[in-house]
Amino acid sequence: MYRWLIHWWLLWRLINWWFGFWLRLFLLWRFIYWWFGLRLLFLWWRINWWLRLRLFLFWRFIYWWFGFRLLFLWRRINWWLRLRLLLLWWFINRGLMFIRWGFHLRRFINRSRGLPIVGRLIGTKRGSGESHHSK
Repeated sequence: MYRWLIHWWLLWRLINWWFGFWLRLFLLWRFIYWWFGLRLLFLWWRINWWLRLRLFLFWRFIYWWFGFRLLFLWRRINWWLRLRLLLLWWFINRGLMFIRWGFHLRRFINRSRGLPIVGRLIGTKRGSGESHHSK
């Protein structure tokens, strides 16, 4: 029992040291999602077929109803507001994508530092803004 706890504690510390807070939060969220998903799947198969069919049809009806209402609202607004909302969604989507790309590009650039070129280490931590030529 205690060996299992120590093993998972050490693994948790390794994940924390290597990846940081946000990945820990993501892994915790995925674990909770998986746990409750398994429980709900077990409950879903425990109920009888008639209740299962009624719940499934009720869920489909709610999905269709709200989708139809949103489509109706989308058709009711004028073309200028519709275009502005579409462009706003497009710019937010592009901006988030470029932020994600910039984050991965920064990680790639930071990982590629410290390569020995002509006997010197490029990109060693000397402070922000300093090049490797200045001593």
